[in-house]
Amino acid sequence: MKNQITNEEKTKRFAPVITWEQMLQFMRDTYHPAQEFKHNIIVLKNPSLPNPEHIHTFFEMVYVLTGSGTHLINRHPETFSTGDFYILPPRARHSLESNMDCVTIMIHPDAFENIFSGILRGQDCLGDFLMNSLYRDDSETYLLFHTGHNREMRDIMIQMTDIMAHADDYTDRVLSGMILLLSTSLLRTHQDAVRTAPGNGRNSEIVSLIYEHYDTITLSALAERLHYTVPYCSKYLKNHLGCNFSELLGKIRFQKAENFLVNSEMTIAEISRTLGYENPENFVRAFKLRYRMTPSQYRAAQISRAAELPPPGWNFGDAVVTDSSLQASS
Repeated sequence: MKNQITNEEKTKRFAPVITWEQMLQFMRDTYHPAQEFKHNIIVLKNPSLPNPEHIHTFFEMVYVLTGSGTHLINRHPETFSTGDFYILPPRARHSLESNMDCVTIMIHPDAFENIFSGILRGQDCLGDFLMNSLYRDDSETYLLFHTGHNREMRDIMIQMTDIMAHADDYTDRVLSGMILLLSTSLLRTHQDAVRTAPGNGRNSEIVSLIYEHYDTITLSALAERLHYTVPYCSKYLKNHLGCNFSELLGKIRFQKAENFLVNSEMTIAEISRTLGYENPENFVRAFKLRYRMTPSQYRAAQISRAAELPPPGWNFGDAVVTDSSLQASS
C-alpha cells in the first residue's frame, strides 16, 4: 500500500503544470495583442491548450456551448453536455477528450479571491467551495452546475469572449463584475448544483473556525475546539490542507487586511489591532514582505484604480455591471 501511494505521488509530480505566466505568454504568442498582455482574467472560446492530463495554478471555469464529452478530473471521469458550467480550483489534475464547443474562463487566484471575498461566509456550495479552494494547497473539490439550454447564460458567455477580444485596461474589472453576477445568479436559479469529489467536512470546519476567529485564534485553541492534541492538529493541517497553522492564518488575515484597506476608513494601527497584531510595525513589515508595498501604499494604489473605473450601469445584454460588483474586483 505504501509503494502504491508513492507511485501515485510520483505520477502526479510529473504531470505538466501550466502557470499563469505561461498562459499570459500563450496569449501574447497566439493573439499578438497591441499592448503588453498582463490581465488577471482570460476568456477564450475553445482554447488550443494541452489536452493531455495536466495541472494548472489558477482557477478555471468552463461552459459547454454545444456538444458533450468526458472530462477526467482528479482521476474521476465526468460527462458534460450543453449548458453545463463547472469550476475547477488550482492544482486540479484534469484532461478533456471531447468535441465540445466551450467557453473557458481562467482566473488568477488573487483575482478570484478578490471577486468572491464577499461571499466566503455563505452557507452554500459556492461558499464552501471557496473555503476549500482558496485556503488549501491540495483541494480536489470542484463545482458543476447543470443550466440546460439557458439562453441568457449562453449570451453572457459569448459577450465575455467579445469583451476579451477587445481587451483594454478596464477588461479585468468588467469581467470580474460579470463573473460575480453570473455565479450568484447560478446559486439563486440553479439549486441542482452538484459538488463532485466533495471536500472534507472537517477541513471546512477548520477553515471556518480560523476565518471567524482570525484575530484571536491560536493553534492550541484550534486543537482544543477540535478535540485534538496540538501536535496532531499541526500534522493534520499540513497533511489535509497543505499548509501549517501560521500560513493558513496569514492567508486569511491578509485577505481581511485587503478588505479593510479598500472598504473602510480604519487607520493602519486600527487594522493591525483588529487583525490581532500587538504591534502595528509587525503588521506593516509582514504586509510589505507579502505585497512589496506598505499598507498605506496599497490603499493609495487601490483608491487610484477606483478613480479610473468606468461609469456604473454598463449593460451587457441582461447582465448589468454596478458599483458594488465592480468594487468586488478591486
